[in-house]
Amino acid sequence: MDHWEALARLARRQHGVVAVRQAVNLGFSDRTLRRQAGGRGCERLHPGVYALPGSAPTHERRVMAALLAAGERSLVARRTALWLMGVADRAPTAVELVVPWDRRRPKLAGVTAFGSTTLLRSDVILLRGLRVTSAARTVCDLAAVAGIGDLRAAIVDARQRRLVTVQQVAARLERLGPVTGAGKLRRLLWELEEERCDSVLEQRVRELLRRHRVTPPPYPHPYPVLARGRMVEIDIAWPQLLVGVEVAGFGSHSARPQLSRDHRRGNRLTLSRWRILRVGWDRYDRDPQGIVEETRELLAQAAQDRGGTTSDVGGQMWPAH
Repeated sequence: MDHWEALARLARRQHGVVAVRQAVNLGFSDRTLRRQAGGRGCERLHPGVYALPGSAPTHERRVMAALLAAGERSLVARRTALWLMGVADRAPTAVELVVPWDRRRPKLAGVTAFGSTTLLRSDVILLRGLRVTSAARTVCDLAAVAGIGDLRAAIVDARQRRLVTVQQVAARLERLGPVTGAGKLRRLLWELEEERCDSVLEQRVRELLRRHRVTPPPYPHPYPVLARGRMVEIDIAWPQLLVGVEVAGFGSHSARPQLSRDHRRGNRLTLSRWRILRVGWDRYDRDPQGIVEETRELLAQAAQDRGGTTSDVGGQMWPAH
């Protein structure tokens, strides 16, 4: 096997990318490789890093090239790591890396790198042949740069994909100590504990509707309803109009058996003539005004079907239950 064949085999394992230092280990001289690379159709991606001819310009190739250029101890981090885990729909524009504190942060086109003094072996996982920070470490690092809505969405999505638990993120954050974004992340983790997540979101949505003066006001507590022979509670209800808002906070709702039960529950309410809106954290963070407008519209439709307006029922007593 000649040197170029060996290099091609290595490149196939690395998304079509090789580093000059790797080629030297295969028997090339640095000068020979750099001189012959252009003539053989190799593409220089970063200093000392080449894509071999025929390799597809995928995002994985970009990430691998950044890792090779940054050094063997660098890791894919933050939004790029989330994308590799399947949490983000689109690959971020810049490749995000973390490097150990004793390594110089690379200055590479299309790459954002930050240093860390707290990288552990347990922080490293392998995805698609790329060295990536673990899900728990990724969330902790993301807290330094992401807004609260994006951070919450990342935690919820990662948990629903069974990549991490709230407890695992909390434990990793505790070991990190006083880092940027730690306070924000701790508040989010508290909210997203499974036993309180729905109640926190319910409280936030109630406050949103109150702040925007949605009328009539909802029943002050979750409202128990006998629906098709089963007793269920509607999180936010207007029982005089048979309108409700159900919050889907986090966690157990993503499990298939629970999801099936949620569907049956929703069907019972629909068959009992209730009109239900469903609201999750992502909608609350990204489109609160939409929640308000849809709630008003649903209340107006229900009141119109009863031959009046929302103001007509605003002063009525709550029905007995």
